[in-house]
Amino acid sequence: MLHVVDAVTQTNGRNMSVAAGSTVTLNCSSPVSTSVVHAEWEFRRLNTGRPMLIYDGSRINPELPDKYVTRCNLLSGICDLQINRLQADDVGKYRCYLRTKNIGAVAYVYKLAVIGA
Repeated sequence: MLHVVDAVTQTNGRNMSVAAGSTVTLNCSSPVSTSVVHAEWEFRRLNTGRPMLIYDGSRINPELPDKYVTRCNLLSGICDLQINRLQADDVGKYRCYLRTKNIGAVAYVYKLAVIGA
């Protein structure tokens, strides 16, 4: 489902439940074939106010553990986030933001639950 909010097309990704210790990939891509000018991933733990920046368009936040991996090809309009070794601290909302040349901005939101953590 797409929602247009302040020139940002927001796609509510999906709710995901993944086993502790496993790996999950959160997909983020432009809905049309266009290159991306900027990409970001942020994370908000449940019941906390401020989001934490995971990826800022060029690199993973160096203050984070090495469990986060991005696979971005901005010319193809893709920037996926892989989270390895899931644990209880990974529960929350993940948001991808893409700014494109042709269609404005696109955001994807995922709500992640970790089972057995």
